[in-house]
Amino acid sequence: MTNSLARIVSIASKYIPLIKTIPPLATTLAAEFAALDQVVAVALAGSRSQQVSDDRSDYDFYVYVKKDIPVEIRAAIAKPFAERIEINNQFWETGDEWIDLKSGFGVDVMYRTPQWIEEQLSRILVNHQASIGYSTCFWWNILTSVCLYDADGWFKQLQKKVNQPYPEPLKQAIISKNYPILRQTISAYTHQLKLAIYRQDAISVMHRTTGLLESYFDIIFAINA
Repeated sequence: MTNSLARIVSIASKYIPLIKTIPPLATTLAAEFAALDQVVAVALAGSRSQQVSDDRSDYDFYVYVKKDIPVEIRAAIAKPFAERIEINNQFWETGDEWIDLKSGFGVDVMYRTPQWIEEQLSRILVNHQASIGYSTCFWWNILTSVCLYDADGWFKQLQKKVNQPYPEPLKQAIISKNYPILRQTISAYTHQLKLAIYRQDAISVMHRTTGLLESYFDIIFAINA
């Protein structure tokens, strides 16, 4: 393992402290959503909720709703903050994005229902279902979120519930699903990389290297619990 890769593993394997002071932008935006009847909770996550952000980091907000907020209302909330706005993006999770006029930072607001995130967490923490890479991403997302608004205490209870030791069955499931495709199977990443290098296919090299690292870090995080 190279020194740089070892450093990444070391940092990612530790619990990164959450921020102690809520940024004004987060407070202001959370208040806008808190005024809506549809909203159950608002949380700040990603690098801005942890002590790892830099001057290029955007703000990742998660708005938990009991029913959909009309697109027109979401657009009205975003309009005072920005000129360049994208409403109702559907590329990953449903969300709105804009560039904040005052700070110049990107703002990404994603919408979830409590039922949906609870199902994702149960899938890994109760049913111990592994994925090809990113198995525990939603678990980490909730653990490292900073709660900005919590109408009835649901979000803080959820954080408390999932703040638990790494399940041994989940660890074994992640290793069993991801380890063989590193180098053991016919279609293993290392085999695909050798073919890509032989063909001098730089795009495939990058693509398969990314896939290999996704599974590799899934295993590392599981082993380090």
